[in-house]
Amino acid sequence: MGAARSGSTLLGVLIGQAENVFYAGELCDWPERDGLSSIEHSQEFWETVRARVGEPAPAARFYKRLFEHPAGIGRGAAHGRLRVGYEALTLGVLEAVAGVSRCTTVVDSSHYPRRAQTLRRLLGRRRVRLVYLVRRPSSVAHSFRRTGDKGAVSFNLYLLLVSLQSWLIYLTHPRSQRVIVSYEKLTEAPLEVGVSALGRSLTGVDPSRLALPPILAGNRFVKSGPQVRIEAADRPASLSAIERLTDLIQWPTRTAEWMASRPSAF
Repeated sequence: MGAARSGSTLLGVLIGQAENVFYAGELCDWPERDGLSSIEHSQEFWETVRARVGEPAPAARFYKRLFEHPAGIGRGAAHGRLRVGYEALTLGVLEAVAGVSRCTTVVDSSHYPRRAQTLRRLLGRRRVRLVYLVRRPSSVAHSFRRTGDKGAVSFNLYLLLVSLQSWLIYLTHPRSQRVIVSYEKLTEAPLEVGVSALGRSLTGVDPSRLALPPILAGNRFVKSGPQVRIEAADRPASLSAIERLTDLIQWPTRTAEWMASRPSAF
């Protein structure tokens, strides 16, 4: 769970190297992509998954907006029949991914807190491990500004809503099945963070040489080549005054950052 641009792909690729773990990427995009991947080395895997699940219904393209995205709060309740299809498809895709990959653990980096809520309702709280991934708010704001996706006001509203939702779901989840980790610590001590996120050893995993799994879709890390390398990330030097102000405004995320620095507080 957590905001976009917080390093979920990097973390997913890392823990996806562990034995019997498959990193699937953002499964919330499965319906919009018609179950197919645009990444060449992933296409055969996802074609097999799609053959097991079947073609998504036309209404499936609305699932993410209604039942997962923060903007859909309050709207999903009026679409009970669509929710039945959404939950059936969500569970079907997970089962197919587990079956085709032959792995006992599937990592879904969709990062929407409402999706996490759905997964634990479908699978049971003890079968879902929640990883609340946080990154310094000013750095996330800087990333959004570079791409022009969100302005200062819309970004702060978005991050505040996502972080409050994440906290609500995190605090109502079993302690043994939840953890908060930070992007900054991930780049400094990837194996330590990976063990915390997965809840078990990452024996044999080399953070400087990670093979890309056949994920559904990928960002620039995944599309840059056949391997991903985790390196220490420098804090952006060109932060604007407004971006720096977000570190003061976004107290729920900063609280999560503090929790991530105190493992005993998990």
